[in-house]
Amino acid sequence: AGGWELKRYPLLQMATAVREALDVSPRPAIFLWGPGEEGMAQELVQLTGKGALMAPPTDFQRMGALLKRSAALLTNDNATKHLGVACGCPTVTIFGPTSDVAWHPPQDPDHLSVKLNLECMPCEALSCHLGTHACLKELQPVYVADAVLTLLERGA
Repeated sequence: AGGWELKRYPLLQMATAVREALDVSPRPAIFLWGPGEEGMAQELVQLTGKGALMAPPTDFQRMGALLKRSAALLTNDNATKHLGVACGCPTVTIFGPTSDVAWHPPQDPDHLSVKLNLECMPCEALSCHLGTHACLKELQPVYVADAVLTLLERGA
């Protein structure tokens, strides 16, 4: 999830994207979570349904170990994404108010970013100046799922 609420892809949309990827890929989806995020992870497991699992409580080192063994990480722009990159885990990062140019490995086929191209992006703001949060609410789950499947099809 990350500490900055405006950077969080809505839970229902995240679950829909994961479910769409699970419809194609036989791999399970394991939801990682940090302090204060257990409830969100449980909700994602419930919303996603079959093939969704919740990771056990982990510290930063154990989360890194899980990421090293993962085929791909779907995430918001947060610390887990950066840990995944550092551990060599292929990543799909959903960007809303933050810049994928500033906060993402440049032109690396193992690290994909998914975002809309709205005039207001990237704003780097803590709250939406337009009051719509369109940068994430209008991002369709199918595009997110397609990016994950692209990494998995590459044999990541």
